[in-house]
Amino acid sequence: MFSAIARSPQHASADEPAAGEPGAAGPTVGGLRYPWVLAGLAGAWLVPFATHAIGVDAILVPLIVVAAMSLVHSVRSVLDQFMVATVLLFGATVLLGLLASVWPWGLHPVPVAGTELTALVLIASRRRPRLMMRLRIPDRLALLSIGMITLLALTPFIRYDLAGRLKVMLSSEDFARHFVLFDSIGLVNGYAFIHRAEALRYMPAGYGLETYPQGAHLVYQLLYRFWRSSTATPDGVAAMDWLLWCHVMSFVFMCAAVVWAVRRVAGPAADFGRTATVLGAVAAYLYFGDATAIYLGGFPNELIGLGLCAILVAVVARPLHDVREQVLLVAALLVGVSFTYYLFLPTAGVLAVAYLVVNRKRVGRRRWTTALAAVTASGALIPLLVNMRANTGTKLLLAGAHTSLKAPVLLALLFVVVAGMLTRRGWRTPSLRMAGFAIVTASVVAAGIAAYQQVMIGRTTYYYDKATHLVMVTALVGSAAAVRLVPRVHTSGTPLRRRLLPFAPLAALTLAVFAVLGTFTGDRPGVGSWGRLVLTNKIGNAHAAQRAIDLARRYPDGGGGKVTIDLAADKETNFYSTLYLSVMSRNYRSTVGWYVFMATWQRDDIARMEQELLATGRPVRFVVADPDARFLVVDRAAVLRVSNAYPADTGDGRAMTNIEAAAYLQSRHPDQVEIVTENMSAWQTAARATWERDKDTVVVPQ
Repeated sequence: MFSAIARSPQHASADEPAAGEPGAAGPTVGGLRYPWVLAGLAGAWLVPFATHAIGVDAILVPLIVVAAMSLVHSVRSVLDQFMVATVLLFGATVLLGLLASVWPWGLHPVPVAGTELTALVLIASRRRPRLMMRLRIPDRLALLSIGMITLLALTPFIRYDLAGRLKVMLSSEDFARHFVLFDSIGLVNGYAFIHRAEALRYMPAGYGLETYPQGAHLVYQLLYRFWRSSTATPDGVAAMDWLLWCHVMSFVFMCAAVVWAVRRVAGPAADFGRTATVLGAVAAYLYFGDATAIYLGGFPNELIGLGLCAILVAVVARPLHDVREQVLLVAALLVGVSFTYYLFLPTAGVLAVAYLVVNRKRVGRRRWTTALAAVTASGALIPLLVNMRANTGTKLLLAGAHTSLKAPVLLALLFVVVAGMLTRRGWRTPSLRMAGFAIVTASVVAAGIAAYQQVMIGRTTYYYDKATHLVMVTALVGSAAAVRLVPRVHTSGTPLRRRLLPFAPLAALTLAVFAVLGTFTGDRPGVGSWGRLVLTNKIGNAHAAQRAIDLARRYPDGGGGKVTIDLAADKETNFYSTLYLSVMSRNYRSTVGWYVFMATWQRDDIARMEQELLATGRPVRFVVADPDARFLVVDRAAVLRVSNAYPADTGDGRAMTNIEAAAYLQSRHPDQVEIVTENMSAWQTAARATWERDKDTVVVPQ
């Protein structure tokens, strides 16, 4: 099978720079130049000590990235250097996190930066650092596409305050758990699965959260320490703000990785017009399509994993010409995928094996490098071994947030890929054949999960949706084949504006399809995920976000040993406020039962509430305000018969109000219950006035 996708001899050097080009392999430095190496090793530690002393550790991050970029030689542009170096550093950092979790300095910026700079200095002693500043037109178009996505993604976050940013993610319960894991890594100074006993002080036992793949979370925590130039524990609100920014940048990384992968797989056949057309369509789909729905679902580690898989498809389809860099890059990608979202590891592993089989002769000549890559890639087994008890078939049957793709759009995308590959030279291009193989592999994995779920529970669910996300990403990378469907327009020597004119109608049509005709995820055409985020600002509950922040600042770090439950407003506001308050005040371990009890879909009575109080094991603080707010019921059927109940009321008049329920529990358990009464806020007063005005005209369908 792999022989059909083997690279032909004439194609083997298609990505190699010509002699004298910036990407051409220059003469290596023979032997170790001891004075320079010693000076570099000293600087690798003196510079981090100096930046930490003056509180500017943040500058070490771009310094390390640029230094790593200068040592990547088997590419043609600075954009390629950046993508390859970033992946190598990510893989190295998640493995370094294993050492940082056990050495006495923990995640301190100085030893982490010193170790990485030392490794870079030793590599630089064997090859000359060089930045390839040349950018060809396809690279510039890729940068333009990435820049536009970045601008669109960051604009809402820059425009909002912290409460506005938090409300975007508020409806994602998963994002709250990702915060718990990110925050716990900082609190225990390393991977939670290594410091399991300490981590379980902040997260409930039996949920498997402490062993969840956490490479992305550790990198977020390291970057936070570099940003603050401090290892002191920040308050939960500030930590939440940082994770929100990391999440939006994870989305940007995934989009950038896909755009770069498409540009790389397209290869030299992509001239200006074809590249602009295909990259424009891909960028439009990424932002206006299903990718934004995944982003708003609150899955930062999955976004990183999808981006890494896109890069893997690209470098397997069109490998770097230096085998040493290529095999180490593939190893780093496998480690990165495993430590972020190892559901994608079967597809990634098959692609890595396919590369080794197709290029076995070239790889076999680099035995030491291959051995080092194999040792590195073995690190991908760690998350699997840590989660041995969780790696069962029943896990694939779990339900979760609904993140399914628009099937017609995905099928249309696959149709475009197949059409491009069936052109006269499409299937004869080895890079496109390998990209097609990646799509087939991801599809087979998704189909296998779907078949298993159908047999066991009669429907597809959460992890099938996740598997189709990888199908989408591989299909997007494979859409590089579409360059062969776009007619060639001879525009050489003409001004830029005249070059763009032939493609303006197609660009307008693409944007119209993705942004107007409802091919994105949404309740109705025209107001999908991106529209509600950017145009209408109607994602999330702003009041719940602000209350969670205010209460977390009022009751930080465990709230004085008490669990704080917000019952001041309507059921939805109380639910999300309590959930995010619990994680920002580092009380999730004790509050998780209340989070389930208060879920918006629950209908519980006072007896169940008392059971939850007794099961908490800690004193409980109830925050109340609205005298008419009621989330309890006595007769569940009565709730369905109420047509115009007060918004903060279930409508069951026989049940206690929130204030009455808190007072009742305090009377029965005075040592366990504290009641904090607030004044009704302006928005609650306005909501009540609106309801009073309109309650007699409300018509509810029967």
